Amino acid sequence: LRVVQSFLLRMRLPCVSFPHLAILLCTTLISGVTSTAVPCDGSLIKGATTQQIDYTNNELKCKGSNVIKIGGTQYDSLTCDATHGWKAGTTPLSPAIDATSKITIQCVTKHPCIDFKINGAPAVSPPPEFSYANKELTCMEGRDVVFNGKRYEKLICDPTGWKKADGSFVTTGVPDFTVSCAAKNCDNSFIKNFATLSNDIEYNNNVLTCKNGRLVQHKNELYDNLSCDKTNNKWNDASNEVHKGEIEVSCVEICTTDQPAAVIERTSSAGNYEIKCKDQLKMIVTGTKEYLSLKCDKDGWKDENDVSVVSDVKTQLPVTCNDYCSVSGSPSPPFDSSTSRDSVTATCTDPTFALHQGTTPLDGNLKCSFKEGWKAGTTALTNKKDTPLTVSCEKVCTHSVDSNLDILTVNKLKCTDADKRLFVNNKKRVEITCDAYSGWKDSVDASFNPKSTVELEVSCVPQANECTNFASQTNSNVEFDMKPGGTEATIQCSETRVGENKNALIRNSEFLHSNLK
Repeated sequence: LRVVQSFLLRMRLPCVSFPHLAILLCTTLISGVTSTAVPCDGSLIKGATTQQIDYTNNELKCKGSNVIKIGGTQYDSLTCDATHGWKAGTTPLSPAIDATSKITIQCVTKHPCIDFKINGAPAVSPPPEFSYANKELTCMEGRDVVFNGKRYEKLICDPTGWKKADGSFVTTGVPDFTVSCAAKNCDNSFIKNFATLSNDIEYNNNVLTCKNGRLVQHKNELYDNLSCDKTNNKWNDASNEVHKGEIEVSCVEICTTDQPAAVIERTSSAGNYEIKCKDQLKMIVTGTKEYLSLKCDKDGWKDENDVSVVSDVKTQLPVTCNDYCSVSGSPSPPFDSSTSRDSVTATCTDPTFALHQGTTPLDGNLKCSFKEGWKAGTTALTNKKDTPLTVSCEKVCTHSVDSNLDILTVNKLKCTDADKRLFVNNKKRVEITCDAYSGWKDSVDASFNPKSTVELEVSCVPQANECTNFASQTNSNVEFDMKPGGTEATIQCSETRVGENKNALIRNSEFLHSNLK
């Protein structure tokens, strides 16, 4: 009222000067003042009668054994804070009720799911890691409630006991609870340093794998992956239990070498690896052993026959790539070669040339394989496949040029003109052949066998000149018969008989047993 009077005096509007206006102003101001509620005033408590409640020093309780009920929640007591409003213990009510607002309560018989403690704290104000609402006890952050060593998604209070989510009881009655919170089975928190490993591992559907083809390592053992069993929080590989609970792992790349990709070709498929030299005519050398390729999995390195080479697959394998089946020298003309991962075959480009090792011609094509080494045809030269073979292409089966020659094949010669005879190095021949390895040959004269590298003087001479160059020192009984064309002549005795016998040819005082041709 003093405030109102002061306002009227400042406005020079005393109530007695203007009765109607003063009454209106006074009524309005006074009602405004009285309508402002006093914080935590007992008149703001509604629903229960003053006989049912005890409100002393801003603490509200129901009398007797009853408890306060707001909505579906019961409280032993509530306190009012002029600044923060109504609280249950130290926790503001939800939804909040400020100190100047009405609060509506009921006083009811205490429910057993209210009168208990969680780890020593009242259920209505549980420890911060728990949530207790609508008779359901859960852990914050989606963790499991752990009671008597067992895990539960939540526990539900019933007047007759605590129940699991499926309705089965875990206790009879509602005793004070001693519980804890723990991550759910197979939660990623059971992978030690999960946040640090997140760039290296993948954990989906409770299966732990490493990225980029690497393997999971746990206690120096390697696994393709590890799966977690939610029923018991155990980690298993394909068939065996590996660990239970929190697990420490790392990711390991296996089956690598100390050579870059430009030198070693490394392929993988479903955890199996194979390495080869990038150059297909190089072999892998590790230690003192040589291999065309090596296979590898988490159990170790093996050769092509699955024989163990090295068991350690976590350490880079020291390897080099060395030549095999290589040829030194610069044959001219060069030789043709066909190559594969296992072998090389070489021949001289020009068929009139032959491969030679030093001065020795090589019989057949030159071949080399990783297993057998060098061969010429079927003849083994050396099994040192890692040692370059010195060879050359040498001209073979050469001869002087004569337009009268008939070259039946590259290395087979005879005269084209049937009236002429073949002369080789001034000696008469019929037909000669040449083989790079076995040399020149005459089908009639086995003693004729120059090396294939010997160049022959070859010519064709008319054979009629020989037959007509006949100086007879005989009597008239000798007949000389030249066939037409001058290609063949016969010398024989005439039919003149001496007694009962034919005459016989005599040359240089010796009898000839046949005619001369």
